[in-house]
Amino acid sequence: MSAFSFNLPKDCNVLVKEDSSISPGVLIAESEIFSSEIVIPVASDLGINPSDINNYLLKKNGDFVNRFDQIALKKGNIFKKNKYISSPVNGKLISINEEKGEVVLGFERNEYKLISPGLGKVLEIKDGNIKIDFQGKEIGLEDGGGMVSFGELNIISGFDEEVDHLLINDSHNGKILLGGIWGKIDLAKAKAVGVCGIIGKQIVSDFIKEFQDNPVFSIGTISEKNYSVSKGHNEKLLIIDGDNKLICLLK
Repeated sequence: MSAFSFNLPKDCNVLVKEDSSISPGVLIAESEIFSSEIVIPVASDLGINPSDINNYLLKKNGDFVNRFDQIALKKGNIFKKNKYISSPVNGKLISINEEKGEVVLGFERNEYKLISPGLGKVLEIKDGNIKIDFQGKEIGLEDGGGMVSFGELNIISGFDEEVDHLLINDSHNGKILLGGIWGKIDLAKAKAVGVCGIIGKQIVSDFIKEFQDNPVFSIGTISEKNYSVSKGHNEKLLIIDGDNKLICLLK
């Protein structure tokens, strides 16, 4: 059994409970992620006290808005016209800051789904993090960087061989590549096609440091003995946690 911690997006809906058993394919958590945000200075634009912002908003936290929808209004009088603030994007009101008198609109929406890659047990759900103990063979890495990722393991070269970047292609998207000696071009190509993990005998040290704390990509170096063990897991699911220098060959 090997325990791995997954960081969850803000306001994520967790669909499992602590101490519950999970199987491959089970939806663990889901949420929506906005890859872009825009701050609207409501108090400044309307000329109001920041702490009074909620008295002028026409939308609530969590409301979806269309471009040009009115999100705030300061009513005028016979001498002054009404002052409106309209949304510049199609998105969602995701935050109201009463100290600064601002709202944040999220846009470019994407879905987040955490699906179990194997058999396991939920150990802890706390502070935007879920810890799961998975069944499988635990193997240590020599060095590493990046947070937990999982995917199908694909062998790209032998332990003492240099990786050929020409062999890396779009079919490796979402997979974890096991190779020997990784050069900068090989690493860049793997990143470009969307692999979620890289394991090798030798990896440029600066590249490992670059991916420490990376939320969607994990990388690590491995001994020859553990390479041989992992090689037998080709085209099967594997979890890698570069920051904690650990992989798990899932059952």
